[in-house]
Amino acid sequence: MQKNHCLFLCMVLSIHSNLQLATDIQPRKTKKSSPQQNVIKIDAETTSVSQDKIISGTTIIKPAAQIASPIFDLPQVTTAPTNDMGLDLFSYFLRPINFSKEGIAHYFKYTYNHDQYTEYLPYNFSHMIQFLEFGQAHDQNEAYAKSIIKLFLQKIKGCDFVNSYSLITTMPKLADSLAPYIVKKEAGFLEELQKNLKARFSKIFSTYYSYFQKNPDAFLEALSEQIAKKTNEVQTQQHVDVEQIRKDVLRFLETCISKLVWAPTDAYDAWIAVNEIATQTEQFLDKKLLSDMDAFDDICWSLIHRFCYFIDVSADDISQETFIQIINDIHNEKLILLEVEEQEDLITRKKDFILKKIKNYCPYVYPAPAKEYKVYATQTILDSAEQKNIA
Repeated sequence: MQKNHCLFLCMVLSIHSNLQLATDIQPRKTKKSSPQQNVIKIDAETTSVSQDKIISGTTIIKPAAQIASPIFDLPQVTTAPTNDMGLDLFSYFLRPINFSKEGIAHYFKYTYNHDQYTEYLPYNFSHMIQFLEFGQAHDQNEAYAKSIIKLFLQKIKGCDFVNSYSLITTMPKLADSLAPYIVKKEAGFLEELQKNLKARFSKIFSTYYSYFQKNPDAFLEALSEQIAKKTNEVQTQQHVDVEQIRKDVLRFLETCISKLVWAPTDAYDAWIAVNEIATQTEQFLDKKLLSDMDAFDDICWSLIHRFCYFIDVSADDISQETFIQIINDIHNEKLILLEVEEQEDLITRKKDFILKKIKNYCPYVYPAPAKEYKVYATQTILDSAEQKNIA
């Protein structure tokens, strides 16, 4: 009997404790959701603050102004790529940049800083073009263009290679995107000079007006000296700014060229690509994006050295027919890659430099053109002799 009472008491206590446990669980579940919401709110605020730091501060890249009724909606890319290995990162990197405050912050945080971005960049330079075109649309100056070149030059340095066909297709767009910054800088020279002179003259006249009334000749002589100095100062700064961006363009192109690679089976395509890049570089010279022919000559030599390095590495897999085809092109085609004269007569010419490199792996000798001999008729000789006697 006592045993049954104990058993009954245990059952009652068990039921009571289960009811109390069920009652405690429900409020805890409700309380648990509140901190989670707070965490999300805090994370959102933190992201917003970090984005503000990225966009503001010393960066020269400013977001686009908010439009009340946009003509089209930009893709709202606000999610970071997952760590899923099955995700196509190449497609993710191909997404266009959203030039809002959030979009620019997202690009730098999740795309530009991504560990594998340097594996995508050699195949596509579209983000660089987008930044430059955005700057044109929002009236940015050459300092903005310079910062964009530096931004992507840093990434190119981290790439193992650069795809030559990607570079070829990008170069015309790059030239078109950079040229307006140079044109704008040169066109703004007179406006900038006028602004500086007006400020300088206003200060001089307000300070020395009484001296001007007493001795106008001495005043005008001093004023003309100030004009000359200020004009030279502004013109020098103008030249420095323009040359700096040209120098950065040259560095960017040469860095890309130094990382070009090709498959040994595509040796002739590599030769075509090298010549096409030289042709595209001439557009940079025409658009005043390179300083002079010396800069263009530097590009040509960089292309030749890279192609010769490719020959050294891949010679065993390059057919003799391909080598002969390249030799024939060098002798028969007018190639801009080889047209620029060397700075000294004693320096080996580009044409001879490549032929010497190929000769190490291909014994083919291009046939020298046969000498032409003039045949004179007997009457022609007699007439010539008669004319000499008359003279």
